[in-house]
Amino acid sequence: MVPQISSDSPFTLDNLPFGIFSTTTTSPRPGVAFDKYVLDLAILLTTYPPFNPTPPPAPHTWLSIFTSHTLNPFASLGRSHHRAFRSTLQHLLSNLLQNPTDPSYEPVLKCFIPFEDVTMHLPMQIGDYTDFYAGRVHAFNVGCLFRGPQNALQPNYESMPIGYHGRSSSIVVSGTPVIRPKGQLPRLDGTVEFAPCEKLDYELELGVFVGKPSKMGERVKMEDAEEHLFGVVLLNDWSARDVQKWEYVPLGPFLGKSFATTISPWVVLMDALEPFRTQLLKRESKVELLDYLKEDEDKGRGYDIGLTVAISDTDGEKKEWTATSTSSKNLLFSFSQFVVHHTSNGCGLNTGDLMGTGTISGPGGKHEWGSLLEITSDGKNGRGGEVGGDRAWLRDGEEVILRGLARSGEGADEIRIGFGECRGVVLKARD
Repeated sequence: MVPQISSDSPFTLDNLPFGIFSTTTTSPRPGVAFDKYVLDLAILLTTYPPFNPTPPPAPHTWLSIFTSHTLNPFASLGRSHHRAFRSTLQHLLSNLLQNPTDPSYEPVLKCFIPFEDVTMHLPMQIGDYTDFYAGRVHAFNVGCLFRGPQNALQPNYESMPIGYHGRSSSIVVSGTPVIRPKGQLPRLDGTVEFAPCEKLDYELELGVFVGKPSKMGERVKMEDAEEHLFGVVLLNDWSARDVQKWEYVPLGPFLGKSFATTISPWVVLMDALEPFRTQLLKRESKVELLDYLKEDEDKGRGYDIGLTVAISDTDGEKKEWTATSTSSKNLLFSFSQFVVHHTSNGCGLNTGDLMGTGTISGPGGKHEWGSLLEITSDGKNGRGGEVGGDRAWLRDGEEVILRGLARSGEGADEIRIGFGECRGVVLKARD
């Protein structure tokens, strides 16, 4: 069957995200999402000689790269090589769509595998994970809950991208169930109990992967930062709010965050997002941003990606309620600023390192807020909506679904870049 690019498909010719898939007869290896299919790159390279992208730098070959079990070898090449390979693939697929009955494309058609016949895996081997706190609306909302509006944002907040080091061992691909964590919970009588989390929450984020590495002891300058970025995924940084609150002082997040982080399986390359560059939030601080973090405002520091969170009740009649609808433009700091600040002390970045944006909330009210902590005022109110509207926090059996779509133009001029879904169902705590 020839892919037709259905009107609701997030995986268009303008997109072509990369991921790691397997089938019942093949081990995990790279593929590209196109319409409702996975394009097997290894088979394409071995069975269709006319597909001949400019070779990667030695000792790599495209076949060795696309028979790997991760995208790390491809990511490490740098953006110029990502761009060249993707452009050659776009040219091939464009010709295929225009000449679907041309018999010379028969080998190409055999490289497409329906989504329902594949299993998706983590796209990268992730060595380190840093989660930033760049969603200013979220930071302000949370600060108001615990410190009041006058002291909501700490004095250093707008001076640098605030972040903490997370656990790469707990990052899972979309569709992996999330087991309710246990932890220390303080009680009103002053005692502390080890028990299942009672305030389980989601966080709507994006994650950006490091492609080209940087060496320890070297700083990445702003003009070079984008060359180190590979691509973007949806990210749900699951949070045990009660565990987190009790352990937070004095060193910050630990077990309330480290039990699970879910990412979408398809990595949308940076070049695919170029049409959606936009301005991010403007700083309000009177303290000038330091020179090493300044960047060109004219080209747009961020991207306008529509983001939603839905909660689905898996008990009885399955219903889905959209809890959050916002945009990735509601960030204060950019991906490039993440890279520059992360390396400003000489810290090296490795291919496959993941950086989360922090929770993305919009300024328009609770329907734009990216966590139940905000929506329910730390559990004081029900979350509303058709699924568990009287409840504040996630319960066992509920599924959280993140979606992302950047879209512009109409008809033949439409550009649609989708991320697919980032799903996780909550399972009861283990004994």
